[in-house]
Amino acid sequence: MSALTTEEFKQCLNNMRTHYKSDTESKYQLPDKVLSLASFNADELPKEAQEAQTNFKKDGVVFFKDNQDGCTKAAQQFETDKNQANFKQVMEERKVKAKADAALAIDKLYDTMAAAGDAHPEQQSNILTITKGLSDFFHGNIVGGIINIVNALVSIIQNVVHQVQKFFTDMWGKVSGWFGSLFLPENLSFEKSAV
Repeated sequence: MSALTTEEFKQCLNNMRTHYKSDTESKYQLPDKVLSLASFNADELPKEAQEAQTNFKKDGVVFFKDNQDGCTKAAQQFETDKNQANFKQVMEERKVKAKADAALAIDKLYDTMAAAGDAHPEQQSNILTITKGLSDFFHGNIVGGIINIVNALVSIIQNVVHQVQKFFTDMWGKVSGWFGSLFLPENLSFEKSAV
């Protein structure tokens, strides 16, 4: 099978970039031609691709820590002020920021890998394969995990408030019925005092 053309490389890279910047939870499927041509050791990648890989991993750690800190602070603030609306807003803002930061990290990686592929056409299949592996982990585990925890926390808070409201609404019906029945004539008994 012949090597990838520059057009095939760029098209595949752009399709992957678009895929991993979307809200999908699925992994991108590389074309069979790319998979059949890829056979490498990560140490054989061009220097700029190796550096991009290292930088992307470092960016992933920073991204994770930033979101860990932001979510922790929001949870601690909620614990203190019990302000559900503020917590939900902060968490939704955190989710939007996480998606925007992830898109920037992906663009940075893909721009560097595109340049590496242009400079080293013989390595384009390998560059696509390593880029996909990095993207799968980053998008699926880090970004997806953060989005999932934010959604779960907001849902838990909303559900707790709903359950508390439901409990007291249901209980009010029982309590008001019980108090109301106390004053029905059949429930009133007066004993005459012996004065």
